[in-house]
Amino acid sequence: MTDPSAHFPPTVETVRRYIVRKGLQPGDRFPADVALAVELGVGMSRLRHAMRTLHQLGVVQRRRKAGTVLIHPDPSHLAAHIRFHVDLGTYTPEEIRRARAMLEHGIAAEAARNRTSRDLLEMTVAIEAMEAAEGDYKTVNGADRDFHEAVLAAGKNPFASLFSRVIVEGFERLPAMLRVSKGEPFRRILSDHKEIFASISKQESQQAGELMYQHIAYPQTTVDECRGSDQPIRRNKKSRTWEPFGYR
Repeated sequence: MTDPSAHFPPTVETVRRYIVRKGLQPGDRFPADVALAVELGVGMSRLRHAMRTLHQLGVVQRRRKAGTVLIHPDPSHLAAHIRFHVDLGTYTPEEIRRARAMLEHGIAAEAARNRTSRDLLEMTVAIEAMEAAEGDYKTVNGADRDFHEAVLAAGKNPFASLFSRVIVEGFERLPAMLRVSKGEPFRRILSDHKEIFASISKQESQQAGELMYQHIAYPQTTVDECRGSDQPIRRNKKSRTWEPFGYR
């Protein structure tokens, strides 16, 4: 089995082991670079390079005069990595959507088991906001994200939620012609949210998970959403949706 630490430059791995050995938590401050370099037995240039790498990964925050602080993981850093590979064609949108569906399937089931009245209120607010914003893509999209965020929060598993957010933020490549904000496709998506909410509210964990998986893995995009464009369209037999050519 490959050692995960082999993917880090040696000095980054040295700093990682230091964090683990010292039991540092988010908010804890590192010694000054000079003192830390002596303690770790590494050169200043190597230490600073390692700290810059950790800063770019969203592990530490470095500020002049304030020093270096360990911080909570920021999913946007991991999301940027996924976006980069999406642009390179390493992962297709279909693969990413299915991965998100698998994650949120389990999270929705956990949400049904663990939801609180506050969680249900957050979902209700998101559903009502989406319903009131029909025709306004930006507001509809925001309400859609708020609903899924509320479900993630209700799952009460921050680590699983982090991975789901990374996948969602890493895949912001929806073609404009497939964006849904009104009409029958919009009403179907809204109906999906209401059905998922009802299952979570009734604590029907299996049903909530299955509904969430279908909602994400098989978006009910119709041919009407793709009309009005010069780009040719075709039926994707696997995902059962209409897509423009070139949509991977």
